[in-house]
Amino acid sequence: MINIDCKEAIKTADIFQFTALDHNGYELYSWSWPVVQPEELATVYLDNFPVSSSEVSVLEKGNDVIASASGIEIVLNLNDGKLVSVKNQKGNVSFTGGPVPVGVESEIVGTRWEKDAEGNFVFEIQSKGYPETMIWKLEKSGLLYLEASPLIGGRNINFIGISFQYPEENCRAVKWMGRGPYRVWKNRLKGSNLGVWEKEYNNTITGESFNELIYPEFKGYHGNLFWATLETSESDFTVISETPNLYFRLFTPGKPQHVAGGTYPPFPEGDISFLYEIPAIGTKFKQADQLGPKSRKGTYGSHRDDELFPIKLWFDFRQ
Repeated sequence: MINIDCKEAIKTADIFQFTALDHNGYELYSWSWPVVQPEELATVYLDNFPVSSSEVSVLEKGNDVIASASGIEIVLNLNDGKLVSVKNQKGNVSFTGGPVPVGVESEIVGTRWEKDAEGNFVFEIQSKGYPETMIWKLEKSGLLYLEASPLIGGRNINFIGISFQYPEENCRAVKWMGRGPYRVWKNRLKGSNLGVWEKEYNNTITGESFNELIYPEFKGYHGNLFWATLETSESDFTVISETPNLYFRLFTPGKPQHVAGGTYPPFPEGDISFLYEIPAIGTKFKQADQLGPKSRKGTYGSHRDDELFPIKLWFDFRQ
């Protein structure tokens, strides 16, 4: 039993880290736990964002609606609400093609847009299936917000959430707060710790990339996202999450030539995803669902007065 006096320090901390040393002073292991939740940290980020008095301009053009504010221009498709393009003062940012619901069947049934009481641009997407509602909001400051209503129920789910597209060849590195520095699977969460991590792009395939084994692997699922900055050849951009326990999927790892058993779990469509659930990984001899409760596919259900968490994301595309 250990008693640690950290009452004062913890008031301003984001993470509590505990390290065990042996009698020679060598580190045995370090553990970390969050002191704040994503919503609290997002509030700090947003409070420090420059306030703008500029107006949001909106123009419908064919099947698209164009909204711009404070040097940020977005184009949304009026039929399905997908992000067609993003531009900042430096030029084009190729983050497009979403939000696309992944993991369950979904059908877009309608969209509409308006300006709210503060003059922000609001675009609503209605779906049959998950999520029932998705809302874009471009604020006068240039911040772009997305909210997707929570999952109510479902069975045998490999992954569930929303996806976007981004060209892999434009990506140089990622810096994020969450579990790291290694990727995770549903049954391989231990071993990654909460912190702020950074890694350069690589295409390591364990067991095959013998001439260029670079770790940690860049691609895959990452746990407990707070925020992530993608460093690119175009323009870096940051995503801030307000949703607890959200997984961040960064591209799809290359498929080994000789896949055996359950060693190559499924990935959703798209390139970048924000997910409630991710798949487990199996072994050379067994599929994941044969490896115990933590490796089974997801099952969701809700009861009266349950607190459900929508996916809430902020996108900072400033140069």
